[in-house]
Amino acid sequence: MRDKRKPKRRMTQEELQAIIDRDKPGFRILSDQEINEHHEIERARSRIVALLAIEKPEWSLIANADISIEDVKTNNFVVAVENKHKRTLTIIISNDKIIAEQG
Repeated sequence: MRDKRKPKRRMTQEELQAIIDRDKPGFRILSDQEINEHHEIERARSRIVALLAIEKPEWSLIANADISIEDVKTNNFVVAVENKHKRTLTIIISNDKIIAEQG
């Protein structure tokens, strides 16, 4: 037996944005470039977490660590980390190596 349902039509960007404006004012659809930048930042965050797990296992990246797309492009990061006693440390990572720490 053949399925006689009408195929669903894809929503246009304008229709989707109208729904977002109605239900979640102030939100917007991200551009492809913004989505790609977000993914690059998240991959960099994962690399930093992995590096910390290997070189400084007692330290963890502070959850709201600010990593920008410029940091990702230059592969240089200045991030804050903390241990289980809530002591913080600032570290500089360049080319996936910890090159300096302060704290």
